[in-house]
Amino acid sequence: MAGEKYNSSSAKAGAFNQYFASVFLPKPPTPLCTTSVSVQDQLDTITVTVEEVNALLSNLSTAKATGTDGISARHLKECSGVLAPSLTALFNMSLSLGKVPTEWKQANVVPVPKSGDPYVISNYRPISLLSLISKVL
Repeated sequence: MAGEKYNSSSAKAGAFNQYFASVFLPKPPTPLCTTSVSVQDQLDTITVTVEEVNALLSNLSTAKATGTDGISARHLKECSGVLAPSLTALFNMSLSLGKVPTEWKQANVVPVPKSGDPYVISNYRPISLLSLISKVL
C-alpha cells in the first residue's frame, strides 16, 4: 500500500478497505461496561409520538448525506407529514422489541481526508453513512 498508485476506482476502494480493516480493533481492550443493567427494561418505557417524529423529520438538515437506502433528507423533510405516522409505529415497535432493522445498521463507509498529503491512505479517516431514518430513531 505504501507508495503505490492506484489507477482504477476499484483498486482505490480495495486499498482503502484493506487499510481501514488493518487499523480496526475488533475487540475493546477492556470491558466497556461492568454493571449489569437491562437495556430492554429501559426501552420498554420509551415511546415516541407522531408529533415528535414529524418535528424531527421537518428539522432535518438537507445537507446530510444519504445512507445505504438512498433516502435523502430532503425527501424525509418534504414528506414528513405523510411519513411520520408510519415511522412512529416502526420506531415504537423497534423500541418495545429492543431490535433495530438490519437495514438501519448497514452503512456506506466513505474515506474523508485528514490533513497532510491526499495521496497517502493513512491521511484519511472512515466515516459511516447510515440511513437517515435510523438517525431519527
